[in-house]
Amino acid sequence: MNPMIPALAAVVCVVSPPARAPLGVRAHEVDSSRMMASDTRPMGSGAPAQATVTTKVYKIKHPQYGPGVFRFPVVQAAGPAATRAINRALKKVRDNIYDAEDDPSSLITMTFAVSQNGDNVLSLSLEVDAMGAYPTRWSEHHSFLLSTGEALTVQKIFEPAKMRALASRVNAELQKEIGRAKRGELPGKDPECKQMAISGTVGVKDLQSFQIKADGIVFSYDYMIPHAGQACQPDGQFLLSFADLAPYLRLNGPLSELIEGSKAHSPAPEQR
Repeated sequence: MNPMIPALAAVVCVVSPPARAPLGVRAHEVDSSRMMASDTRPMGSGAPAQATVTTKVYKIKHPQYGPGVFRFPVVQAAGPAATRAINRALKKVRDNIYDAEDDPSSLITMTFAVSQNGDNVLSLSLEVDAMGAYPTRWSEHHSFLLSTGEALTVQKIFEPAKMRALASRVNAELQKEIGRAKRGELPGKDPECKQMAISGTVGVKDLQSFQIKADGIVFSYDYMIPHAGQACQPDGQFLLSFADLAPYLRLNGPLSELIEGSKAHSPAPEQR
């Protein structure tokens, strides 16, 4: 089971013959574990059932860095067309990750986590570790409609005319985090990190990196801090609830099922 995915239940485990890994990386073993995300809330009206997410594991032998493991998602969605669309998009993501490296053998691990699976939305995050002059880690987030396999972008979720206002809203959260960093108040960071110059501004282009959850959307911001200072880098993860996002969302947009499900399972207001 993928250690990056909390609270997933392995239902079936299938061991397959060795398969050729992409772009010349040698695969020593490929196995598949059928998994379901832990969100068991009832689906919204007419929403497809949860997708089945399978972990395909490539065990890699690196001549310099030792064994490496790539864990990559394979999705079974509501129907064959949606399934093909999602897996085709994920394969392209995987190939782009390899193409981004001058030497694909420098890739050490690839893992994934599911942040939302249900109410017609699947949202996944991929985390990649590579080794060059310095160790490097980065994440990518990808979301899909389970009914069609359509990839979800901020342009499809939010009103185009309100994107600048949304960027300003997320930027307000970023500036709060920068303020905490300058005061040495970031959880888990050395208070001396306040000596480091940290700055940033969220623009519309920075909204493209997001993950969907049952209660809102997390926007990710990369401070682009050099390797020597990454221990002091703030998290750059900003969760806005669907209530916070309501002024910017498309009316009857692709998250309608999820938002309605979120409302239905929110605690009732306290009576006074």
